[in-house]
Amino acid sequence: MKHYIRVIAVVGSISFSLLAQAQNKVTIIYEENSANKGKVEWTRSVEINDAVIGEPKKIKIPVKNISSVPLVILSAKTHCGCIEATVPKDSIAPGVTGYIDVVYTAKPRTETDQNGVEKTVPPPFTFYQIIDVTTNFDPKNTVLLNVEGTVVK
Repeated sequence: MKHYIRVIAVVGSISFSLLAQAQNKVTIIYEENSANKGKVEWTRSVEINDAVIGEPKKIKIPVKNISSVPLVILSAKTHCGCIEATVPKDSIAPGVTGYIDVVYTAKPRTETDQNGVEKTVPPPFTFYQIIDVTTNFDPKNTVLLNVEGTVVK
């Protein structure tokens, strides 16, 4: 029982800490504990600082195969209708860099004021989107990549 209480206390403490920093940009650095480690060189974060509402921005996220066998990117899952990710159709040979094609289309942002009224937030505003990527090296675990930046108009 004491173990469960400790776990709940630690999780609560971390959650509170992240909530307290929610208005500031938070970068989480971690050691990758998947079978991709030592086999794939990831570009973990890509910035778009000139996005315009309604205009698609196309970017490519490099993924280098540093293993001795072909890399297959099985999926790239997004969590918002404003971003799409497409994986390479072919495997990425050892020593070769492939690309995940990403299209970000900024949408108008709204927020609810103290009176419960929803209002449009005019640009500039920032965004942060996560892409969950799985590979043939570790199909049960995902690697998190992010696209962040500023919508300027």
